[in-house]
Amino acid sequence: VIARYGRDRLDLSVKNAAPGVLVVTNSYSPHWRCRADGAEVPIFPAYGAFWGVYLDKPAREVSFSYEPPYRLF
Repeated sequence: VIARYGRDRLDLSVKNAAPGVLVVTNSYSPHWRCRADGAEVPIFPAYGAFWGVYLDKPAREVSFSYEPPYRLF
């Protein structure tokens, strides 16, 4: 479930009973960061273009934030 969607942030409420891969169909960029239940999780390019995150344990809140090396206006 999408809890928040903005230009530099995406918050999801998820239910996964077992380890798995979460794929989000937003364009991959190395400047995005992910946190699952507060712990940082690496993002990898899924299918060559999207965000992939491996959730090794059940998670409830997954947040993505855009943190480029330059300032957004």
